[in-house]
Amino acid sequence: MTKAQGPSRQRVEAALQQISDLGVESTRIFITIDRERAKRDADAVDKRLAAGERLPLAGLVCSIKDLVDRRGERTTAGSRLLERREVAATDAEILSRLEAAGAVILGRTNLSEFAYSGVGLNPHHGTPGCIFDKTLVPGGSSSGAALSVAHGICDIAIGTDTGGSVRVPAAVNGIHGIKPTTGLVPTTGVHPLSSLMDSVGPLSNDWATTRLAFEVLSGTAFDAPASSSLVLGVPQGAFTGDLDNAIADAFDNNLNVLRKAGVELVDIDLEWMTGVAVANRTLVSCEAHEQYGPDLKELAKVGDPHILERIRFAEDVAPAARAAAHTLRVESVSRFTGALESAGVSAILSPTVPIDTPSKDDAKADFGRLNAALLRNTSLINFVDGCSVSLPTASTGAVPGAMMVSAASGQDQRLISVVDALVPLLG
Repeated sequence: MTKAQGPSRQRVEAALQQISDLGVESTRIFITIDRERAKRDADAVDKRLAAGERLPLAGLVCSIKDLVDRRGERTTAGSRLLERREVAATDAEILSRLEAAGAVILGRTNLSEFAYSGVGLNPHHGTPGCIFDKTLVPGGSSSGAALSVAHGICDIAIGTDTGGSVRVPAAVNGIHGIKPTTGLVPTTGVHPLSSLMDSVGPLSNDWATTRLAFEVLSGTAFDAPASSSLVLGVPQGAFTGDLDNAIADAFDNNLNVLRKAGVELVDIDLEWMTGVAVANRTLVSCEAHEQYGPDLKELAKVGDPHILERIRFAEDVAPAARAAAHTLRVESVSRFTGALESAGVSAILSPTVPIDTPSKDDAKADFGRLNAALLRNTSLINFVDGCSVSLPTASTGAVPGAMMVSAASGQDQRLISVVDALVPLLG
């Protein structure tokens, strides 16, 4: 007689069956899946549970973006350039935290090459389709991460966010995603893009699971909201201008829902933030160029040309311009924090993305414009080192809306408390 499987093993078996049922699309979501390792790990979690161990993520199936080191596996950052690198000798710190909490790692997910795009295209492994329409982009760079959750294969996905790479695919696919203040979640063992702005965050289909995963990743127990009274900012001049019609309608409708629920909404002038885009691009491109500069000839042969162009932007940046961009960022972090404090708001609300989800064909043909448009709102928060959550909301269009809730640098506890209060109001 075969021994009955424990709950963790049953969940993994169900996830593996979903992958098989999904067929070729699963190969665009996952770069690698170690089925036998996942089964062994699930059995080990069930033994820990049977022994009475308390595990906050017990048996939850988790995917990791192909930037996260895992012992015995190769981290390629979705690039052909890194396919010959040595396998990882140790686990990333975040992976150790997840497994200690009882999560079972299922596989490594696809992404934009080097995590350097918001549309989610990958010419090497194929580009998965948006959960609502496979002809549309999945959002990036954590494309596979978002879709591993949106398809119900995984309970949690681990992504990274340098300019919106957790929140954009979360918004596009109708799920939750968190971008913490840089440094709150350790990046040891996570392949970098920009040390200034890289952050690691979870994605999930429901807020409770997303929040719990964030506590594990950050090693922080977030308190419940101290008060039901909310005062939140609605940006003017940045974040809310030039929105596509469906995006604008969904945002306005959700603001009305919050007003009727008693949330105080205060206009806050953030016009000055519209002027930081070039500095933001400068800093990330320069850091990427420092990392991949020696490999540019090889990347011209095996890399994604769109990503190569973004890296080479740094070649036209003078040292003085880079220094000025650094100075502007330091000033902007302080200015954003001061603006929220002066307005008396705990966080600001905005659409996560300002445009409707483009098609894959349009994204290939007009990459520069559409990539910048998808990242417009999210990247502003990275530039000011803020923390942010993308929440799925109701919409008048075919695709759910997405509201971004953002707080100042280091105010992650405040952000989580705000979102805790907003989720039941937004439904």
